Amino acid sequence: MSPRARRREEARAEARAAGMSVGPGILPRMTTELPEGVSLDELYVVPGSKMLHSDDCQHQTEQKIATMRPATSAEVDQLELCKSCRRVLSGSRRRYFTSFEDALEAFQAPLENRPRMRDIAGRPDRSVIWIPPSSSYIAVAPAQGAASTAEFYKSYVAHRVDGVLTREELPVAYEVSDGGTRKPAERERGVCTSCYLELLPSGRCGECD
Repeated sequence: MSPRARRREEARAEARAAGMSVGPGILPRMTTELPEGVSLDELYVVPGSKMLHSDDCQHQTEQKIATMRPATSAEVDQLELCKSCRRVLSGSRRRYFTSFEDALEAFQAPLENRPRMRDIAGRPDRSVIWIPPSSSYIAVAPAQGAASTAEFYKSYVAHRVDGVLTREELPVAYEVSDGGTRKPAERERGVCTSCYLELLPSGRCGECD
């Protein structure tokens, strides 16, 4: 019996147990078309929500995730699946890390940029660390379900300083060679208009400022 047919039979049994009349030709309503390969055990509900979720729902707070319970067959038949959870169950999961160092390694961040990345990531509001399915940056947030407070790209960091979103350029960027491979390249820093020495990564002159 297929998972879908099994869910129908379970929902029919639950309806009978509730005293509802369900004949052989009457099938419970199937609202949700699940991604291929997804089992009933991967679906959850949150108290107060009228949707199905995965255990990695990106819209739920840490507190709500803690209250999740497995969905019943009847709930699977009656509720819609959260759009972001559909992507998660289709394979677009975030990769979570227990340490920022592990995330840096997986992201292959330029070695020259890592000291400053560590400085920013070391703040007390960085407790949840992940790389999105696109693998384009490392994100950190204060808690599960919270918006990211810093995003670390290969050549810059977008983070909040005193509540203001700031883009901070890092010393090394990546360029793509003619062969399609990626290699680190020094970003053009410019020169000081007074002494004509090359500027520091911060944009300041080491001699004049």
